[in-house]
Amino acid sequence: MDTKIQIRITENIKTSLVTKNEPCLQIPFFNEQPGICAALTLSDYIQRTAQIRKDVDSLFLTIKSPHKEANKQTLSKWIKNTLSMAGINTSIFSAHSTRHASSSAALRKGISLDVIHKTAGWSEKSQTFAKTYNLPLAAETDFAKAILQCRRSNKLLMLLGPFSTLSQPFSLNFYL
Repeated sequence: MDTKIQIRITENIKTSLVTKNEPCLQIPFFNEQPGICAALTLSDYIQRTAQIRKDVDSLFLTIKSPHKEANKQTLSKWIKNTLSMAGINTSIFSAHSTRHASSSAALRKGISLDVIHKTAGWSEKSQTFAKTYNLPLAAETDFAKAILQCRRSNKLLMLLGPFSTLSQPFSLNFYL
């Protein structure tokens, strides 16, 4: 049994050069959890679409007949629909956001910058990841924790703005 699916990227990408090899996307099989295995899903997709492929050499096909190569806009729409079904706010996050998220997650899991650059199609000297994608994650509770920490260090008055000049004393109750 194969351990991975390899897909050669034959079209030019931003970092394509005549002297460089074509990039190759490698998708490993995740046999421990077949329900989330991208390689197994892709293999199943190729098998199910074999009858309608005819002369189409592209990986992704349009849903409606006549089935032809799915263009970038169609793929983007499919990704955005999937994000929406997953409960992600698509007015904030786009199909391209998956690139940000996956690259940052890979770094947090210990994948080297060299591997991330190659996989994402960036040149070795590219600063794109460092400047744009490798951003810190903010937990949903960070704001509340900051307020509580200010309270503990008597800095709450600075956060209260106009309320800090009230002549009558008042108290704020925090429930943890």
